[in-house]
Amino acid sequence: MKTLIKTEFQYFLIPLTYFAVWFVSSINYLYCGMPIKIIKSTAIAILIGVVFIILIPLYLNELLGWEFVNSPILFWIYFYIVSIPASIYFIKDQQKNNIQ
Repeated sequence: MKTLIKTEFQYFLIPLTYFAVWFVSSINYLYCGMPIKIIKSTAIAILIGVVFIILIPLYLNELLGWEFVNSPILFWIYFYIVSIPASIYFIKDQQKNNIQ
């Protein structure tokens, strides 16, 4: 299937975090007429955001006393550690569905 933004070029969006890659993948799924995949990828993006970006840093802050919430540098490092595999997942999911 044809897309608006090819999956090879989406790797350049990884520094913009997984929100950018998720948004582009949703646009590609919309262009290809796959609304179920849009809902699935949106649910996964929200789940990643809630669990890995909000809950785990708060849990580590409460349990171990690590200052993720108050230290912007540690938070952004952690955010990119989570964001890079999530971005690659969204790109590979499009490639698995033959969206080129």
